[in-house]
Amino acid sequence: VPLSKPGTAYVPDPVRQQDQVVLAETLGLTYKDPIHYAISLGNDFVGGDTFASPLYRELRVQRGLVYYVGASAGFGSTRSDFQLTFGAYPDKVNEAKQLALQIIRSMGEKPLTEAQLHMAKASALRQIELTNQSVGDVARSWIGYAEEGLSLDRLYLVARRYEKVTAPEIQEAFRKYIDTSRLSTFILGQPGK
Repeated sequence: VPLSKPGTAYVPDPVRQQDQVVLAETLGLTYKDPIHYAISLGNDFVGGDTFASPLYRELRVQRGLVYYVGASAGFGSTRSDFQLTFGAYPDKVNEAKQLALQIIRSMGEKPLTEAQLHMAKASALRQIELTNQSVGDVARSWIGYAEEGLSLDRLYLVARRYEKVTAPEIQEAFRKYIDTSRLSTFILGQPGK
């Protein structure tokens, strides 16, 4: 799949008070590329579902620009993607977008500190544990692994790989693969305001 190109799409929703914004791009790698572990860990740090993530702390807590914010990286056998999502009032969307992009770019400019790396690994390992909370969760995971030709101990192997990732590896992965100039912007809401 060729790498995505930047673009903008507005979907009007006159009833919506806040715009829902998605910035997305395809990535030039799959889950077979070992570097994806570094991107996953970096993503857990910068935009994971926690008040401690830089995106949430800067955009929501310190500046009040967004109602929610997060980042995700999805890896498949043929294509992968990176997404940044947030909800903001229409007059705050551009400022929130620029600050979010600055934070994402910073991941490729300097390595995480030892404490930040520890926090990223702890978060990622907790997420692995949470994916196995029910028999249904385990069954869905195993079916997905079987369809992709992966071993059933995939989560154990992922956890072992996470433990070995270094801060410079995360920095290099973001510098090489997360290209904010290629992100397309999708806005559901009131773009005219």
